[in-house]
Amino acid sequence: MTRAGVITGLAGLAVILLAGITAPAPRATLFDGAAVEEPYRFVEPGAGQAGDPRPVSTTEPVSSGQSPALSVATGESPPQAQLLAARGALVVSPSTLALTVVVDPVAPTGIPVGRTAAGNAYRVQVVDQDNREIAIGDGASVSVVLRAPAGTRGATMMQRPAAGSAWQVIPSAATGLSDLYLSTPVNSLGEFVLVSVPSSLSGAGPGGLGWVPLALAAIAGSALIGFGLREQRRRSPRAGGRGG
Repeated sequence: MTRAGVITGLAGLAVILLAGITAPAPRATLFDGAAVEEPYRFVEPGAGQAGDPRPVSTTEPVSSGQSPALSVATGESPPQAQLLAARGALVVSPSTLALTVVVDPVAPTGIPVGRTAAGNAYRVQVVDQDNREIAIGDGASVSVVLRAPAGTRGATMMQRPAAGSAWQVIPSAATGLSDLYLSTPVNSLGEFVLVSVPSSLSGAGPGGLGWVPLALAAIAGSALIGFGLREQRRRSPRAGGRGG
C-alpha cells in the first residue's frame, strides 16, 4: 500500500471518530470524572500481574447491502484490543443479515526468536449469521488497536492469519494514548500481538513509518473511538441520571 493509501485509510477512520462524537448515543449517558487506567490483564499472569482479560463478542445488523461501521473494544479501561472498520469495509453478500465480531485474548505462541510478546495476542474474527468468515474489501479502512502493558517501549505489531502460521510484522505506530498502538489498514484478520523490537530491527517498527507525522490526528482519533464508546457503555448502567 502506498503512503497516500495509508493516509487515506487513516483519515477514513478519523471520520468514524467524528461520527461517533456527533451522532446520538442511545442508552448511554454522559459520565463524570476521568477514566481510570487499570493494570494490564494477562492471559498467563506472572507474579504481581493481573489476570482475567476480557473478550468481547457483539452482533451488528447489516443494512442497505453494506457492512456497518464498527468500533468493537474489549472491556478493560482502556481497552486492550479494538477493531475499527469504516462502513462498507467488509465484504457482505445480499443474504448477509448480521455480522458478529469476536475479539479473544489468547496466549502468544510461536513468537519469532529475538522478539518478546508485549502482552496478550488477540484473535479477531468477523462472521455472518451462518458463522461464515467475512473478508475485508480491497483498500478498505479496517485497523486493529492493541494496548501494551505499562512501560512498554518500542513495540510493533505482528499478525498471523491463522493459528500455526508464521507471524509477520505489520506497520503500526504508537498513538501516545495509554500505551495504545494502531495498525495501518489491514487486508485480513486473524491473530495480532505487540512485540518488543530489537535495536537491530528497529527499521521494522514504528520508527520506520515516515507517514506518522502526517497522520497523527487520524491515529489518535481512531484510538479514542473504542475507548470512549466502551467507557460510555460500561458506565451507563451505573450512571443512572447523572449527566454533565
